Amino acid sequence: MPLDFHERRAQTDGVSPQQLRTQSHGYGLLGRPAEPHDIASAVHFLAGADAAMITGQTLMVDAGFSVTAGRT
Repeated sequence: MPLDFHERRAQTDGVSPQQLRTQSHGYGLLGRPAEPHDIASAVHFLAGADAAMITGQTLMVDAGFSVTAGRT
């Protein structure tokens, strides 16, 4: 998608949250489930000036679950 919008100088990023408040997938490295404000904070960051040089990225907001998946 970033290549589709590069001529317009549009940033294209995504947020990939874990399932909220569920134990079916564990809590990842942080030991707690994601709350809606955790996801909102990530979106707010990507939409703000501090993320001006970030584009074409997916921000994993999953308390570290994505790096521990499959481990027991």
